[in-house]
Amino acid sequence: MMERVRKEHLNWLYQEKARLEKVNDDLLEEIHKHTRRETELGENLEKMMNYTHEILEIHEKMMKDYENKISGKGGIWPFLYHLFIIKKNKPLI
Repeated sequence: MMERVRKEHLNWLYQEKARLEKVNDDLLEEIHKHTRRETELGENLEKMMNYTHEILEIHEKMMKDYENKISGKGGIWPFLYHLFIIKKNKPLI
């Protein structure tokens, strides 16, 4: 046995369906925005990691050069002497 649905109720169902479809579309758009942003952040993170790696390599080279410079001049004592004694006696101007 079939029942008839009142026209007002049927109209309300159509309106509710349209409202829910709009909400669904809005949510899908938000998901797409977040996905794009996540991709962009991942790319930026990769760039930052590459820059960090380059900086660490440069720092390592600088430390090796510094160690070679100190060991080439007879150790750390001449360096410290130059740093604290000679520079202290020089005028600032």
